[in-house]
Amino acid sequence: MSNLFLQSDEVREILTYHCPRFRELPALDLYMDQVLSVTEEILKPFEDEDKVLTSHMINNYVKQKLLPAPVNKKYSRNHLVTLIIVCFLKKVFSFSEIREMMAANENTLSLDQAYDQHCEMFEKVLKASFTGAQLPTPADPAEATGLLMAVMASIVQKIYAQKYLAFLRRQDVVEKSEQSVDNKEKK
Repeated sequence: MSNLFLQSDEVREILTYHCPRFRELPALDLYMDQVLSVTEEILKPFEDEDKVLTSHMINNYVKQKLLPAPVNKKYSRNHLVTLIIVCFLKKVFSFSEIREMMAANENTLSLDQAYDQHCEMFEKVLKASFTGAQLPTPADPAEATGLLMAVMASIVQKIYAQKYLAFLRRQDVVEKSEQSVDNKEKK
């Protein structure tokens, strides 16, 4: 069964996923509906039953101080990057933990560098986890890259579990449907 999972369309989509780098994101400021559209496209492979991002969530992130307030109802590339990072992190971490991790990054890297590093590490861990390959080992696990690796691994493991469970649910539905057809044919 796990072999079927690893050959599924969902896993193929995951293995070809490209997290757009900072310079690949829209340079122009965006309105809320545009932000939702862009983030939905970027995060689509990782959606489960719930929406990854809504306008209410964005407003809540501003209130929670996870995201700076928009300027004249427009969101910059920095807002977009922060939202993408928060959407990944919230799969596993609380708002206070996310705030703490983001503050730790502010002291070491610029937002565009931190985001690009996040994307690169996420893709590496994603591919390694879904192919069974060895995860890259940071030179010093106590440094920021060690933390980033641990954070990405926890997020990806949750994504893996969610995708596998969804696959099993679909398989169960298919098997029940086939059994129902077999039963009808026997009658």
